[in-house]
Amino acid sequence: MARRRRLRRIKGMRRIRRLLSGRTLHGVILVGCLAIIAVTLWLGVERLAAERLGWRWSLYCVLNDWFGLKCTSGGLMRSLEALSQGDVRRALAYHPIGPLFFGVVVFQVPYRVWAIAAWPRALPRFIRQVHGVLVGGLCAAIVVDWLFLAGDRIM
Repeated sequence: MARRRRLRRIKGMRRIRRLLSGRTLHGVILVGCLAIIAVTLWLGVERLAAERLGWRWSLYCVLNDWFGLKCTSGGLMRSLEALSQGDVRRALAYHPIGPLFFGVVVFQVPYRVWAIAAWPRALPRFIRQVHGVLVGGLCAAIVVDWLFLAGDRIM
């Protein structure tokens, strides 16, 4: 009985792994990146609507508003909003990782489209290396930001 459950669990894991591999994974990441770009552009339009019509959708951080905790993404939405208006200096002032984050997201779109079109062949090695450096650099920047945030909390 236990062996049968274990086999069922393994088959389920294989099914999930199959779903989240190849074209499907590239497609899911592509849709997510396009959604981030659309929200960023919408934030720029929303700012113009606030200036012209006096209407404002209030973005807030649940961690900060409810619990008083600062998170590493604090200012990231304002940074993306500034980038959608073409103001890189203000974007860096709001959150230093914002332009890097947006650049990685924008790079994902042609990369994922190319990966879906080329499937099952692999992309050229150089392109995969550039992708790895960009994503790894973003992850390293987030970890460093977490460490600085943790250091501010301790002191």
